[in-house]
Amino acid sequence: DGAFRRLRLYGAGGAALVLVAALFIVATALGAGADARTRDLALLRTVGATRGQVASLVRREALILAGRAALIGVPLGLILLAGLGAAKRDLFGGPLPPHLPSLLLALVIVGLGVLIAAARPAWRAARTAPLAALRASTPVPAGVPRARSALALVAALVAGLALVPATHTAL
Repeated sequence: DGAFRRLRLYGAGGAALVLVAALFIVATALGAGADARTRDLALLRTVGATRGQVASLVRREALILAGRAALIGVPLGLILLAGLGAAKRDLFGGPLPPHLPSLLLALVIVGLGVLIAAARPAWRAARTAPLAALRASTPVPAGVPRARSALALVAALVAGLALVPATHTAL
């Protein structure tokens, strides 16, 4: 029982480290994506969007990205959990059923983490002076925002995969 408890503790600690690393990657990707779209967001401001609306747009995009990652990561994590239970049946004493409250808690933590990671890019996007941003002369390459969004999606996916097996039982 002590070895199993220690294994759960190590799994939760590893999942927390993966989550923190993934949130740093997500924050960087969100910031870079907002910076790359500075002109677009400034154009929204010039046609009447408020600072709050621009910040809300950046936050909603972050949540949509996290939702997409969850739609992929949670089922893959559950498959990983079933595979781990089948492969280590002697260690766990049978299949590892998912623990729904822990899974929901993990999703809430990831959602809040993404909102926190999006706070600075949203604030920066909302505070950019519209005319100064429109005057900026350096165009952003077309593929850069998509590559950064893909990186953020992969990071969120990895975080989701790490959290599902580590939270299969209540901590």
